[in-house]
Amino acid sequence: MIMITHNESRTKQSAVLFILLACLMSLIYLGTLNGEFLFDDFPRILENPGLTEPLSLKKIVTVGMPSRPFLMLTLAMNKYIGGDKTFGYHLFNTVVHVLNSILLSVVLTKFFALARFGEWKEINSLKNLPFIAALIFAVHPLQTESVSYAICRSEELSTFFYLLAVFFYVKAHRHKGTKNQSNQLVLNACAFFSAFLGVLSKEIAVTLPAVLVPVDYFFIAEYDLRRCAKRFFTALPFYIAIILTAVNLVKLDAGVGVYDRGVYENMLTQSNVVAFYIKLLFFPITQAFDYNFPGFRSLWTFPTPFSICLILGLLGLAVLLRKKNRLVSFSLLWFFITLSPTSSFVPVDDIIFEHRLYLPFVGVSILSGILLLRASNGLAGTLHVSGRKALFLISFFVFFLLSINALHRNGIYKDSMSFWEDAVRKAPWKDRPNNNLAALYGKAGRYKEVEGLLTRALEVSPWHPEARANLGEAYFHLGRPAEAEAEFNKVLKEHPDMPQANYFMGRMAEDGEDLKAAREYYEKTLGRKPELTAARNKLAGVFLKEGGMDQALFHFKKTLEKKPDDVEANANIGIVYGSMGFYDMAVRHLQAALKAEPGNPAVLKNLAYAQERLKEEKGGRGK
Repeated sequence: MIMITHNESRTKQSAVLFILLACLMSLIYLGTLNGEFLFDDFPRILENPGLTEPLSLKKIVTVGMPSRPFLMLTLAMNKYIGGDKTFGYHLFNTVVHVLNSILLSVVLTKFFALARFGEWKEINSLKNLPFIAALIFAVHPLQTESVSYAICRSEELSTFFYLLAVFFYVKAHRHKGTKNQSNQLVLNACAFFSAFLGVLSKEIAVTLPAVLVPVDYFFIAEYDLRRCAKRFFTALPFYIAIILTAVNLVKLDAGVGVYDRGVYENMLTQSNVVAFYIKLLFFPITQAFDYNFPGFRSLWTFPTPFSICLILGLLGLAVLLRKKNRLVSFSLLWFFITLSPTSSFVPVDDIIFEHRLYLPFVGVSILSGILLLRASNGLAGTLHVSGRKALFLISFFVFFLLSINALHRNGIYKDSMSFWEDAVRKAPWKDRPNNNLAALYGKAGRYKEVEGLLTRALEVSPWHPEARANLGEAYFHLGRPAEAEAEFNKVLKEHPDMPQANYFMGRMAEDGEDLKAAREYYEKTLGRKPELTAARNKLAGVFLKEGGMDQALFHFKKTLEKKPDDVEANANIGIVYGSMGFYDMAVRHLQAALKAEPGNPAVLKNLAYAQERLKEEKGGRGK
């Protein structure tokens, strides 16, 4: 008979818990696997020049997002396997989130194996902390943006390698004074290699050297600053290499530029953002994708003084508890250190995004797990039940609420319409959600609603060119050309080459029989956006009206190079060839148009005429 040891039993128990964790996460994120691409997914994935066919390693890592080459490699893998189908992208994100949750549990277990914990009388309950923290990390609704929004996998990947680096670093120093120096060297090399992969996924991993200091101080050196400092300075060249790599990668990002907030204003603003994040972490009931968060210019503007006091108070608590309760101290330091790249003195493009909390949430999960264990001990005494039963009751209640909230929040990620409708509900006076929802309503022909959304957006940002151009387009489709022209003229005064404004000005000029002006507007449109087939077809149509058959054919054929099944181009080429007596070519193009749009009456009529003339032509040859 084979005896099962304590370690084997713990391993099997952990495996069962991890399977349960993966199953729960699958239920929460199952509905997002076929969700549409959203917002930045379009320029970063679908329209990314580094992901166009044919794929090549050089193009993948140097074009599109050169500051995040490892992220690009994973996107290229999805592109190669599944093309532009969203399932593979979302499945990858969900799997990485599962792995991160498991890895968090493993890292915490390593901390316990390494350090001597004597802070709590109820020390036995700490054995449940790794799984509870992992479960909180897995199911919290604030994680949904990072998991369900495809391009946010950069947060997940960077966090994965971040945790992996911590794991290898801790494992390398598990046995103090070990004689196996080669094994320690390999593990340290794995730690730093993981750190580099984290930076190559997203630059936020640059904070890893700063996080390894409290990791070492609390769990390896056991409060011995001399030993901690010795290891730090030994590894300093590697830390500098990580930081320099991150800085150079940021310089490659064309998106880094001049922001409308200075360092001081950004510090004031981000202090309020951090306070707002803390509220969301424990009360995730007002989540939004695009928060309408104001900038703060004065130290005394409410609630800035309170936010700064909260942050300083929590940092002070981390210092005070460093020996009394190292886990609380460590979790607070992790949160603030990992949040610092986007919420400190360095200005960033958008003030606030939930996905920026993904890596800092590791610290929050540990702290929340500790609070949950404390609460269960209190509940056990109050209800006179066992600690295990109290922990089960309170954990079930908390995780049920979090899971339901996360499941509900994931509903907005199924399609762009749900996504932006929720954003407008949460931030009705922010221009971007109103404009983006208006663009979707415009595609659906809901132009009256478009007018309302864009009127509100322009009240907030009167010089928003996209919003004004979209409003002009809505007026055009609502049959109000004078108002449309007024909006487009305002846009063209500041942005004379804007394709959308020029295209619709061309449409209105053509409707007014001003073919010369229409041609100039269409040519200007194509000068900036040559792939816009609608403008090219319109330009070809103007040439037809002017009698320029060759120019018309040239532009219709250019459309077919980009879009071979274009109905308008095929139908018009068929008409032109028919008028020139090339009925066989006319029939071929008209049939292609009919295949793309079966039952089109105009195409059917022209096809019947061309086929009849072709039949007569062949009959005449026979005689």
